[in-house]
Amino acid sequence: MVVRICANYLTESKRDDTFRRVFERIDPQALCECLTQWVQQLIPSLEKKIVPIDGKCLRGSYDREQGIKALHLVTAWAAEQSLTLGQIKVEDHKT
Repeated sequence: MVVRICANYLTESKRDDTFRRVFERIDPQALCECLTQWVQQLIPSLEKKIVPIDGKCLRGSYDREQGIKALHLVTAWAAEQSLTLGQIKVEDHKT
């Protein structure tokens, strides 16, 4: 709601700068801890639940000229809650 109100008063370039300044001030570790606590309250227990695991290769994330391989991610998903539990980068797509 606040973001929507602020967005009406700021031009796009000013809005981008505002969001950048806000995100620069967020402590990543504190945010991680807050989000972890929130998810733990949201999902009391995943015990005996099916947690889908999905692997993806991000198209266009490679650079042949510099020898950079495509980015491969593995994601754990809480289907009932429509929530990503975690996502990690992996070296390649082999299972």
